[in-house]
Amino acid sequence: GRFPAMQSLSRDLVVHRPHLRWMSYEPSNVSWWLAWSFTIGSILWVVDGYYLLWPLGDAKENLILTSHIAVLGGFVFLVGAYFGVLEAINAEREGNFENASEWVLISTSTLLGSVIHHIQLGSLDEGPNKMVSTKSTKPEWKWWSLELNTIAKKAGMTQFAGAVVFFISVVCSLAKRDGTDILIPAER
Repeated sequence: GRFPAMQSLSRDLVVHRPHLRWMSYEPSNVSWWLAWSFTIGSILWVVDGYYLLWPLGDAKENLILTSHIAVLGGFVFLVGAYFGVLEAINAEREGNFENASEWVLISTSTLLGSVIHHIQLGSLDEGPNKMVSTKSTKPEWKWWSLELNTIAKKAGMTQFAGAVVFFISVVCSLAKRDGTDILIPAER
């Protein structure tokens, strides 16, 4: 339990708070993934800032290194923003993230296995409805939604849109392979 448990005894309300944990491993909790992705992205940006403030001896190597670290950090921030969207759109749902992600991996491998099996048998002409017959039940977890009926969903989508724009800007600042300039140079 992340949240305090409340228990009503006669007229008094007793709140049982969980113990504070500084470090934990909770892959079934989307908030854990959200926090770690933003932490790793921040560490990458600190490393990038270090090399921008105190560059390597060769300017070309430094341009290539810092632009690639920036793109990696931007991608990790984009993933973190997507976890924020997942957390917002699944706030009221039962079930956990680990079971939902396992379902996606299992159903994808089942679908691919079925397609490969039917290709080997030469029976692709039967159509997609007869080709795949999986009996797995879909969990109550949503992977995307454009319903913006709560402030959390609006905030999550706004942050995700900002992360997409940010990621596009760091991709545009990638250095060329030879380190002479960035992909989209400034007008001179």
